[in-house]
Amino acid sequence: VRNQPSRDSPRRLALTRQIPETPMQSEDLLQAAASLGMTLTPAEREAMPALVGRLVDGLSALAPLPRPDAPIRSWSRPARGKDPLNAFAALTGIEGAATGPLAGLRIALKDTIALAGVPMGNGTSLLDGFTPSEDAPVVTHLLAAGARIVGKTNCECLCASGASFTGVNGPVLNPWDPTRSAGGSSSGSAVAVATGQADLAVGGDQGGSIRVPAALCGIVGLKPTFGRIPYLGVATVDPSLDHIGPMARTARLAARMLSVMAGHDPRDPRGSPDLPAADWEAACDLPAAGLRVALVREGMAPGRATSEVAAAVRAALDRLAGIGAEVRQIQVPLHARGIDIWMPVILYGTLAGLWTDGVGAGLTRDEMATMGQHLSGWQARGSELSDVLRVLLLAAEVARTGATITFLVPTLLRRVLQADPRDVAPLRGLRTLISSGSPLTAEERRRIRTEVCPNFIEYYSSTEGGGVTVLSNQELEAHPASVGRPVFGVRVEIVDDQDRPLPPETVGRIRYDGATVAQGFHRDEEASMGAFRDGFFYPGDLGYLNGEGYLFLCGRAKDMIIRGGVNIYPLEVESILMTHPDVLEAAVVGVPSKEFDEEVAAFVMASGTCDAAALAAWCRERLAPYKVPRHFHFVDEFERNSAGKIIKKRLVEGLAPG
Repeated sequence: VRNQPSRDSPRRLALTRQIPETPMQSEDLLQAAASLGMTLTPAEREAMPALVGRLVDGLSALAPLPRPDAPIRSWSRPARGKDPLNAFAALTGIEGAATGPLAGLRIALKDTIALAGVPMGNGTSLLDGFTPSEDAPVVTHLLAAGARIVGKTNCECLCASGASFTGVNGPVLNPWDPTRSAGGSSSGSAVAVATGQADLAVGGDQGGSIRVPAALCGIVGLKPTFGRIPYLGVATVDPSLDHIGPMARTARLAARMLSVMAGHDPRDPRGSPDLPAADWEAACDLPAAGLRVALVREGMAPGRATSEVAAAVRAALDRLAGIGAEVRQIQVPLHARGIDIWMPVILYGTLAGLWTDGVGAGLTRDEMATMGQHLSGWQARGSELSDVLRVLLLAAEVARTGATITFLVPTLLRRVLQADPRDVAPLRGLRTLISSGSPLTAEERRRIRTEVCPNFIEYYSSTEGGGVTVLSNQELEAHPASVGRPVFGVRVEIVDDQDRPLPPETVGRIRYDGATVAQGFHRDEEASMGAFRDGFFYPGDLGYLNGEGYLFLCGRAKDMIIRGGVNIYPLEVESILMTHPDVLEAAVVGVPSKEFDEEVAAFVMASGTCDAAALAAWCRERLAPYKVPRHFHFVDEFERNSAGKIIKKRLVEGLAPG
């Protein structure tokens, strides 16, 4: 057929006459062709319905086959105060066989593993309401071995973090020090074992997600040989990286659990019959003599391991050598490039899974379809993904598409600055990076230009009025705190409460007009009267113009703090706080005060060990005394609106007068 000179030759179309006709609607066929970029000739339009219809029937032939009914299992969310470290997403009490190698042992499952009749969240709100109807094979094996499944454990958002604070159910806390990370992404599994809430747990690992939390929580975690344990009925990140493995208090229990979990399953393309199960617990009693242990030299190179970790590793190797093991160093030159090699796989695997609704590729066909329904349209709910995942997906998409220009809100830009430089390396290929939504500090702008994209542009705009001002890369040095000058055709004025224009360098209400400014809010006359007057739009922002016409923002009018009759602009205080090296983000609000009517309070997300006294001292060196916050509150995360902006009224609610 390929050699025929004419597309419409009888020989080419004769094939269709050998296939019984099962016609389909020509409109459906043309729509499918258009979506694939195909143009059908008249002859193909006549012949294709029968051919395609028969194939569609074949693809649908399995649909009527009966599916097993999901078992009815009771489960519950942990009661407030009963799970203080937030290990569990759901509690169960599913009994296994009366006898077996795991009889009497309590097991917890990472919330990426299908447990029929119990919701599966994978650390994200995108899967709210998804409940598998079949157990993953590993669940079947554990129950047959006598295990009692006590619950499903919290994990990171789509498993895209090695920390323990990005999951939809909140941070999972370290059992040894609740102020520190428990590690991730199998964070809840490690904590459940370390605290004795479970004897054993199943974790998942694509890049350290069993080993990191096991190390930080002081338990044993094993990432097994690739394909050793069937990876079926488990949410996937990338098939070439997917592993599940045992987590336990001791190596002996981990070995026993591995023997139950392991074994070839012909349904799993990752597995191999050359990787049979074995009695690894019995191997725990073998002498160490003859055991060969290798230390990868590149892994201990300067900058790759802290001195404390290096000392602990060497002490462990000395103990192994002391009981007869053969310990030697080896070189694996590519180990030094391990992250660079691994990163594209994890980025594109996650991105491909979301684009194709395939995060559940390890599940059954029906459950993949159900999970796909939950994930479809995820772009409209992108704000529900963790900041870490959003940064990773952004980098992957820029690299995949070869994008040269992108637009990011400040919240996401701050996460980019906090991320590992290797994770966001694709962003450095951008020709232009634009930011809008709220102003960045001068230091943040400097870092963006030097670490992300030299051609950085600040853009002040609104939904109601379009673009207002722009600060080009060339102007950043001279005006690092400004949001620029008005764009073509836009007039910006600063006015007082009576709408009278104010002179330069005087803070007032911002208003502007131009061809893109709306005439009002749809079907909301009251709101329109307050925001649209005399052809101007009043966005509710405070600011001032300097003598050269550059606009400087001071915050929202509704957020302004009046302390003892003196105006304090939160943005100024926030900018100072965010220059502190341990402050990730800050929000300043006014709280009720008996003495001054309002007092300054700061809510802070911190990465280090800074305390209120240190932050107050930092502010006193840089602010007038009356502007220094009198109250500091440390938070793990801010509640935000759909644009990524902090909802400040939530911070004030519940605070008592000071």
